[in-house]
Amino acid sequence: MIIMDPSRLIYVCTILLLTPAVAALGQSDGLRPENVGRLLSTQHWIGYAPTNYFPNESPPVLPPESSLRADLTILREAGFTGLITYGTQVEAIPRIAEELGFKAMLLGIWDPFNATERTQALNAVRQHGGLVRGLIVGNEGLTTGRYGTEALCKAMTEIKNASGKPVSTTEPVDWLLSDRTIGNCLSFVTVNAHPYFSNRKSPNEAVRWTVEAWDALRKQYPAKALLLKEVGLASAGDEGLTEQAQKEYYQNLAKTQVIFAYFEAFDATPRFKQGLIEQAWGLWTSDRHPKAVVAVLPWRDPPMAVDHQRQNPYAAEGTAQSMGRMDSLHQLRSDTENLASTASTAVDLCTVAELYKRLGDPRAREYYEKAIDKDREEPTYELLYGDFFRLRGAGLQPLFPEAERHLFAAREKLNRLERDPARRSQWDSATEERLRRSFASLYERDGFQLASRWSPSQLSESPERRP
Repeated sequence: MIIMDPSRLIYVCTILLLTPAVAALGQSDGLRPENVGRLLSTQHWIGYAPTNYFPNESPPVLPPESSLRADLTILREAGFTGLITYGTQVEAIPRIAEELGFKAMLLGIWDPFNATERTQALNAVRQHGGLVRGLIVGNEGLTTGRYGTEALCKAMTEIKNASGKPVSTTEPVDWLLSDRTIGNCLSFVTVNAHPYFSNRKSPNEAVRWTVEAWDALRKQYPAKALLLKEVGLASAGDEGLTEQAQKEYYQNLAKTQVIFAYFEAFDATPRFKQGLIEQAWGLWTSDRHPKAVVAVLPWRDPPMAVDHQRQNPYAAEGTAQSMGRMDSLHQLRSDTENLASTASTAVDLCTVAELYKRLGDPRAREYYEKAIDKDREEPTYELLYGDFFRLRGAGLQPLFPEAERHLFAAREKLNRLERDPARRSQWDSATEERLRRSFASLYERDGFQLASRWSPSQLSESPERRP
């Protein structure tokens, strides 16, 4: 008698139920090499592992949607149109990426033999088939001995047939050059090509090595579309590895014939990866601050100065409003606590403050102050904190001095931005208008101006003072 593993039985049943619908979505892409090659060469690709994601902990710590949205908004605003992921555990990524306007995704499946992950991948194809254009089944699993070639080829064939999407797997350059067996199982070829691990650390040497690897792979697989899925230099961790070297490497590589993905979006923390090199591949730091390379991404004309990049603070308010509409009170409390435990950027900290405000939790004040401290130049956090005091009050009276102090701080920060137009962003006009209304509401009730603790000369400096 044959006894089947229950997890595999569930997977087989799922395949039987989903295959017709999922495959129909996949057929619109076509599996012809020229179609895949056109896709790979026309998008701006970046490898993406979310911030605040710690899959190796028990149980795994998944990022809240607010964190995912903050990550992906930064990438999209930088001009990236294609995402490459490594697993399916964070199921909200395709939906949020589609909402933000990404054009394509190569969805990773970390464990090709995990029934849950396969089902999640097929669900993503079914729900977001226009975005998920291919599946990358495993990453360096042959190199590390997690599975064998025959079993992987079988898994890729099953997933390709079930999804109707082209499939690949990723191994280092040397593996793909020495073993054609796995190459024959791929719809297209994705490769990890790291010059650093071949002792090429200077930008020029690293680019030369990368081009030679590309040429060798092109010769080995002339009929298959090819993407270097991981390339780059880490910005720290060894002598000669700096942000400047990383920037020069990508600048020079972008001038070659190589089709590649930037690796990777964000630095990792020690909770996720071990070793300084593995923690420093990102184009942004783990708290989403841009490195030098972001300013010279080749599709940006003119290049944007890194110092001028600002995160949209209204993402915090929008995320809190969305979660408040969709979550039950119990779920909202749980989601807020989870975000509070991982929040590290000003946007995330302000999101926690806005959520605590909705919940009537006094910790809102603590997190508004943390957001302001994290981004001392952003006026909107001062505005939101001032409105918190203006609206909550005791009885019908606002907490006037605190509200006024933060609204004036917002005014002063806006004034500084006006003196440096290059740093202004599109949301500053919304902050100006909201600040004007907040001052008017604070100082007037039923047509009468209220008292202020500020001197007449200080008030006269503010255009928000009503006559």
